Amino acid sequence: MNNHQHIYNRLRQAGLTEAAALGFLGNWQQESGCEPNRLQNDLDPFRIVSRDYTARVESRVISRQEFGRDQKGYGLAQWTYVNEARTAGRKFDLFDFWQQTGGHLDDIDMQIDFALYELHHGYSGVLADLANCTDLMSATDTICRRYEQPAQNNVQTRFNYAQQIRDEIDLDAWQQPEAPAAEPENGGQRMTKDAAIKRLLAIARNEIGYREKNSAAGLDDPTANAGTGNWTKYARDLDRIPNFYNTAKQGAMWCDVFVDWCFVAAFGPDVGRKMIFQPLGSAGAGCSFSLSYYQQAGHFHPGNPAPGDQIFYTYAQGEVSHTGIVEKVDGGSVTAIEGNTSDGVGRRSYSLGDGRIAGFGTPDWSLVSSVPESGTGSQDPAEDTNVPGKSCSVDLPELRQGDEGIPVERLQTLLIGRGYYCGGRSYGGREQPDGEFGPATGVAVKDLQLAAGIKQDGEVGADTWSALIKT
Repeated sequence: MNNHQHIYNRLRQAGLTEAAALGFLGNWQQESGCEPNRLQNDLDPFRIVSRDYTARVESRVISRQEFGRDQKGYGLAQWTYVNEARTAGRKFDLFDFWQQTGGHLDDIDMQIDFALYELHHGYSGVLADLANCTDLMSATDTICRRYEQPAQNNVQTRFNYAQQIRDEIDLDAWQQPEAPAAEPENGGQRMTKDAAIKRLLAIARNEIGYREKNSAAGLDDPTANAGTGNWTKYARDLDRIPNFYNTAKQGAMWCDVFVDWCFVAAFGPDVGRKMIFQPLGSAGAGCSFSLSYYQQAGHFHPGNPAPGDQIFYTYAQGEVSHTGIVEKVDGGSVTAIEGNTSDGVGRRSYSLGDGRIAGFGTPDWSLVSSVPESGTGSQDPAEDTNVPGKSCSVDLPELRQGDEGIPVERLQTLLIGRGYYCGGRSYGGREQPDGEFGPATGVAVKDLQLAAGIKQDGEVGADTWSALIKT
């Protein structure tokens, strides 16, 4: 089985046009046959040389210096280039990216992520030209000449491959159906506006002190790998939701990404996105675009803020360039929780007359009535000594990030049933558990713990199981 459909889906979900995604596929088919472990000139159908090379790099028999300097094309794009001093180049960058993200060197998703990282950092001009490209030949040529830069410009061959792949794959498969708004369980309570604001602000407050990262390492640790590289768990989590943004946002300014993440963490990707009026594939990571969505919905106002509103600021020549979530309004001042403020998440207060405040967007709080208000209602049945009938006990495992298998799948099934997003794909309008306790499942567990008023550590023990299972 080839990798064409998977690569296409990933590139489309990252915001590339159909022509651009197919253009990459045509180029990578020429370069590597779209095989992530392919070593240059390995014609053995079993890829014995490629597999051995990959294993020797992963075991450090081949060092970073040797890998970066050997000028042997490797991976999907056959990354090769090294500078004249032989101290830096694309294979050095690939090695470092692999080390930061973990896993295997020939992991196809890691290599796709690296290609997207290159486009956003070293090849932003290529990305800009591909942004609205609809002509397949033009996209293939741009990628060939300016991204791949082969010794021989065989763009016609690459274009032919792109056409063949276009006829082979399902061009609409990358669009996953949206999960419907969660309905409260039997006996559950519908969330009120006040409860929704309380949940949103609790999630935002919990992130205060988080520091942006220099790289992909330590994204879930609040303070590890602190730097100015604009790497955050917030962009990572939203980039994993199909078609949430128009393109991947990791490495970009992230104040608005933080706000969007808080809404998704509080209310799920579908309801959270709609509450702030962002369409699928939106440009809402940009403050000016985010403000415009509120304006179009008639929910933007210059004054009279309320807790839970999104606050927008202007700094340079009237440009809207910063945002946050209103935490409280006290007399003549407003306090907000902001991402990307002094390279982290922090709390800031302003006079309501501060000329930097552009205005406020009010979310559509009416949508929260479809979200279950977990952690409220009647006494825990386990504590009710007057419940008649027989009782039984069940042994449930402790679970944490990195675990996988049937116990995790059962955990996710319960979380999804309560309206929490666990990072799985949607089929038939409903998210499916994948059995992998990843970051999204960790966020769902913390949200449940927050709603239940128990320790918010992201690990599933007795208290969390009790909060999840109780009716």
